Amino acid sequence: MIGDVTLKDLRSRMDEHLMAVEEVLGGLDLYVQQLEGRLARIEGVLGLDPDGLTTQGALAQLHRLSAVVDQMRREVR
Repeated sequence: MIGDVTLKDLRSRMDEHLMAVEEVLGGLDLYVQQLEGRLARIEGVLGLDPDGLTTQGALAQLHRLSAVVDQMRREVR
């Protein structure tokens, strides 16, 4: 069985495997790019800046509401 396999056959099989690996890596690259796009949209909705600041978006609204609730609690006491 081992004697039946030639160097040409081995090279051919290696080329097939390398092509399969390239296809998988290409698919992973596309998947990662899609994830990065989704993360960017989520960060935009949340209002996250690269510095971690929130001036607009859902997180900023939560911070504002939290400040209002804290103020109301202080006034009730």
